[in-house]
This record gives sequence, structure tokens and C-alpha cells, in this order.
Amino acid sequence: VKFMKARNEKEAAEAELQTSKMQVDAANEAERTKQQLGEEGF
Repeated sequence: VKFMKARNEKEAAEAELQTSKMQVDAANEAERTKQQLGEEGF
């Protein structure tokens, strides 16, 4: 995980939001992959 140096609170909040969004996206992607593998019988 890359930590971004924020110049102020607004940037810090935006960076936090972006990081959370990326984590959610990654979790969703992993879930989709798991379901696809399950359907194929692995």
C-alpha cells in the first residue's frame, strides 16, 4: 500500500477514500474470481 503525503486535511480525506475504494474493488474482484472458479468445479 502506498501512503500519499497530504498537504492538508482535504487531501488526506480524499486519499483515505481512494484507498478504501481500491480495497473494496479488490475484494469484489476476488469474490467474482472465487465464484467463477466454484462454478467450474475447482
